[in-house]
Amino acid sequence: MATVTARLTTFGEANYGEPEQDANSALMELDKGLRSTKVGEQCEAIVRFPRMFEKYPFPILINSAFLKLADVFRDGNNFLRLCVLKVTQQSEKQLDKILNTDEFLRRIFFVIHSNDPVARAITLRVLGGIAPIIAERKNVHHSIRSGLDSHDKVELEAAIFAANRFAEQSKVFAVGICNKLSEMIEGLATPMEMKLKLIEIFEHMHHDGESACRVRHLCVSKLQSYPARDFVLVTLHTLSKLATSSLVDIPQQVSLLLKYLHSDPRYTVKKIALQDLRMLACKAPHMWTGENVDGLCDFCSTTGYDGLIIGALTVLSALSKTVALNVLDLAHNSKVVKLCGDFCCVPNVTIASYAIQIMTNITTKGVPQSQIESVVQEVATAAEALIMICALQDGKEATTAITIALNCVRSLCQASPSLAPEFVDNLCSLVGSSIGKIGVLLCQCLVTLAQSDPSLVGAYKDSLQELLNLTAQSSMDPTQQKLFVSVAALLMLSQSSSDEPKKISQFFLDKLSPSQIALNCVRSLCQASPSLAPEFVDNLCSLVGSSIGKIGVLLCQCLVTLAQNDPSLVGAYKDSLQELLNLTAQSSMDPTQQKLFVSVAALLMLSQSSSDEPKKLSQFFLDKLGPSQAWTLFRVSRQAARLGCHCVAAELFGNLTTKVASEHYYFWLSGLNNFCKAEECLTKPSHKLFNLTQSLAEATQHYEKGIVALKAATTPGHQMHFQCEYTRLRCDMLHAFKLLITASASIRTCPPPAIAPAVAMTTGIDLQKCGRMAFQMQNCHDKLRQLGSSYSTLQQASFDADPKTLENMLVLQEICLLLAYVIDVLILSNQIYGGKSTGNLQDVLDLQSQTSAKSSNKVMQACVKVLQSTQEALQKTEGQSVSHLHSDCLFEACHTLLQVPIGYPRYFFQSLQSTAIKLAVSPTPRGAGEPILVHVSTRLALKVEGVIQHGQKPGLFRKVKQVTLQVTSSCTHRLPKPNENAKQTESTTNDLRQNVEPHNDFFSTQFLLPFPVAGTHQVNVEATVIDNEGTVWKTGPKLSLNVKAYEDTLYQRPQQAPPPPPPSSQLMPAAQRTQTTSR
Repeated sequence: MATVTARLTTFGEANYGEPEQDANSALMELDKGLRSTKVGEQCEAIVRFPRMFEKYPFPILINSAFLKLADVFRDGNNFLRLCVLKVTQQSEKQLDKILNTDEFLRRIFFVIHSNDPVARAITLRVLGGIAPIIAERKNVHHSIRSGLDSHDKVELEAAIFAANRFAEQSKVFAVGICNKLSEMIEGLATPMEMKLKLIEIFEHMHHDGESACRVRHLCVSKLQSYPARDFVLVTLHTLSKLATSSLVDIPQQVSLLLKYLHSDPRYTVKKIALQDLRMLACKAPHMWTGENVDGLCDFCSTTGYDGLIIGALTVLSALSKTVALNVLDLAHNSKVVKLCGDFCCVPNVTIASYAIQIMTNITTKGVPQSQIESVVQEVATAAEALIMICALQDGKEATTAITIALNCVRSLCQASPSLAPEFVDNLCSLVGSSIGKIGVLLCQCLVTLAQSDPSLVGAYKDSLQELLNLTAQSSMDPTQQKLFVSVAALLMLSQSSSDEPKKISQFFLDKLSPSQIALNCVRSLCQASPSLAPEFVDNLCSLVGSSIGKIGVLLCQCLVTLAQNDPSLVGAYKDSLQELLNLTAQSSMDPTQQKLFVSVAALLMLSQSSSDEPKKLSQFFLDKLGPSQAWTLFRVSRQAARLGCHCVAAELFGNLTTKVASEHYYFWLSGLNNFCKAEECLTKPSHKLFNLTQSLAEATQHYEKGIVALKAATTPGHQMHFQCEYTRLRCDMLHAFKLLITASASIRTCPPPAIAPAVAMTTGIDLQKCGRMAFQMQNCHDKLRQLGSSYSTLQQASFDADPKTLENMLVLQEICLLLAYVIDVLILSNQIYGGKSTGNLQDVLDLQSQTSAKSSNKVMQACVKVLQSTQEALQKTEGQSVSHLHSDCLFEACHTLLQVPIGYPRYFFQSLQSTAIKLAVSPTPRGAGEPILVHVSTRLALKVEGVIQHGQKPGLFRKVKQVTLQVTSSCTHRLPKPNENAKQTESTTNDLRQNVEPHNDFFSTQFLLPFPVAGTHQVNVEATVIDNEGTVWKTGPKLSLNVKAYEDTLYQRPQQAPPPPPPSSQLMPAAQRTQTTSR
């Protein structure tokens, strides 16, 4: 009992974003740790703050938390200050939510006046960490300048760090500190290690052109004064970063780097120069000149180091991919072409690969289309030679080189398709002797080339089949699995034009072990070609009995996926599946065995779904699973409800109601029991009108009981909005079916009265000749259309639902719209009565196109059958009035659609993704229920803040890209103006909308709302979500507040007569009145 109760606490696995505890409670708990007298507890509380910031990114909470940390920083020791420093470094993205920046800075800045240099150093690092929010504070700038004068190494390093961060954020600080940095670099007292760190600050002096020019002039002059290696390396790299940010000195920097590349003999200097040249080539290739490219080619021709040649070729390769190709000399005898031609055949495969890449880019992008055929052959020959050399080697260099070469092959074949046959022949001859990653790359390239023309690999199907055999016999590590999939793709392409693809399934299953990747391939193959499913099912079922552990679970799950569309595929294996279930139940039920039992049970239910034996399965499951396996029994019940085996699920859920210790779980299981009983009533064979009506009445009754139990099962942590709405709509659908069947039977039981033609002539509605049935059919049509809209609304509100759940709701929506269409074309738009079609067949066809490739075949077959029978009925009754033929067609449509078992979606039981939005609106009323006061001549500045909260797997199905905030207001009570006879024309409503992009799961925006009319207004704020694909999800939440608009009473009151003068006694002085009284 305890097991199932503990497991059922996660039956939803989605608190819809609800945290375990309140945000204020979490802050109070950490504040209690900060106030502790023990240093260990204080440190533990401090290090837990970053996690709390991620979980509750509310500005008010973050502001309060940072103020408390600032108090600890001010009053604590250096160890606690170091912990606070780590918190600021880890929570940098939350700094912009600090509201009281001045107070926070004041408490932190208090420590800068300490006599302890370590405390001052930690303070400087904290100030550097929060530089984005205090970038323009002059007192902090002064403290950093003072820290740079310190003789303590720790404090000086901290000041340099802070100076680097502030120079990046503040233009004023960067300009002001420039002279100070130059003096320290020139000063003899500054150690060389510190000078190197100071130079790195100069890369942020790009705020204006004057500063960048001055810094560049300073650094270039220092290069001549300090020729040490480390100094040159740091200075050149700093100048390159400065040039990429300012974009004004890139030509000068390229020339400077080329100068050091030619003149400086040190290898490391040349290497850093080439790295910076590549960075500049990627950042601003349009600023390169032909002289720069020629200088780089001259260096490649003269240097003797392979590493430097590779670096220079990478720069040329980066340039050849961009617009800089226009500045290259593409003549046959140019330096670039001649250099690459010489390097295409060198023994070093990396150098040869980059040279071929440059030649390929020049050939495919720089040569005119009319001249490609004459130039491309030379490059193709070099690429083939390089591929043959790399295919016989093994190692990282060969893999990188052949990757580049194969990409060049794709580009060459795209530019000149006549080269494809020759490349395919050469690559196919190399595939058999290549192993590992190189073989995978060769096969992937062949697949790309053969996709446009599969006949290119048709002659190699025998050799590919032999290679597939060899690959399957080896150890299937991840690389071999990729190779197997690539060769299998080639084999399918080679046999695509013959009748042999049907044999591929058996060949794959014989050679391939049942791994996750392999079974995913099986699912994809069966989805692309459903004719392969029977053969795959037969082979997989033969493997299930001999497979144990996770392999058996994977096989069963794959079989369930394949058999859902056609359960008859596993119908012949029910005896063997039952034996396997007996063996599984007899073994120790560890978690893996429990999964295997549930999977085999699902297969067994599918195999017996078309017979009368499912009723016996429930007792079989109860016998095999004892009282200690209640959780496994619930999983089997859940799987039965999802697969549409409601008779089994109903009895199992009913048995589980006595095995839980909580009242809420009892009502949850009771509700599931009633829902499954309701669906079981619909599957009873009932070809007569009375039996079907009685089944619908019983099903509706069970649904009403289940909805009541479901509402009793809700808790603050599990609101179950989706479950309640889903079951309510299903109940309303069954009620609409019942009304439709009753209305269609009224043609026989209650024919039109004799005065019906006269009523139709009086009202002008010819359909009233049918009597009472016309109104009943119109009501049924409207109700079904409304149900279709409600399912669409529920789908838009289910942001966290899995794709299968969304497909399930699409199917139910399609059933409603299809039946409404049938009513419309048969009754409402009958041409005899001059009716016009109000239904839209396009809505039905659109839904069918969305669900045809995803939904079960039974649903699609039922919809097609209904459309066909409707078409036949229209042909038979053409030119006739409404008769029993129309009512029989409606009855058959209802019977056909009700006989299809509809399984409950996964989202009904558990949510794999959890996303919730919390909104906060300001200003807030002073007390509960009190309105916000606003003068009619002003506008209300409404600030809306929100936080997006995620569960364990954020973004599993879809992610939040934007949040749409809609603010509406309406006047609920308008105060009349005195002496106002003119008609009131002021607008009493507002409707504003704004899209905001969340930043670190937080968003904020403001609205200005006018209230020109005095009275009480209700303001509603609603949030909707837009995902990455642009789909709008109406997730909510929705907040409301009351606003009271008032006017100055001075201008509202009419002019009144002046008050009467006071009595003469009141005009007497106070002293005189006192004397008179005393007398």
